Amino acid sequence: MTQKTVYSLIITLFFLTSCQQPDEKLDIIAFHPSDYDVFLLTDKSDTSIEEIYLDAIIELKAKYPDEFSQVSSEAKSNHEINLTINEEQNPILLITKNGQTVKELAGPTSKTEIKKHLEMTMEK
Repeated sequence: MTQKTVYSLIITLFFLTSCQQPDEKLDIIAFHPSDYDVFLLTDKSDTSIEEIYLDAIIELKAKYPDEFSQVSSEAKSNHEINLTINEEQNPILLITKNGQTVKELAGPTSKTEIKKHLEMTMEK
């Protein structure tokens, strides 16, 4: 009876661990214009929407090159930053000032709207 219980436990653990989803990575692009911190978070599940955000950032980089002198990019797991992006939220653009979120844009958003909020951060 004990041996049968141990085998059942091992099989159960095997199935439970094999059903876990892999730790997905989020790409984080960050820059710091004026007194703001801007973060673009994406899980790369919808690159067509992500491209709209990146196009807006690239256009502003051409207009405000000094504000984009320190752009960083890194990949972190969902567990590292304790965040999971669902399909409707991907990507997320966070604009913060003094640690407080000033604006959050998520999911499908027009390039004009994205640029409008990002330009606000360029003003000194």
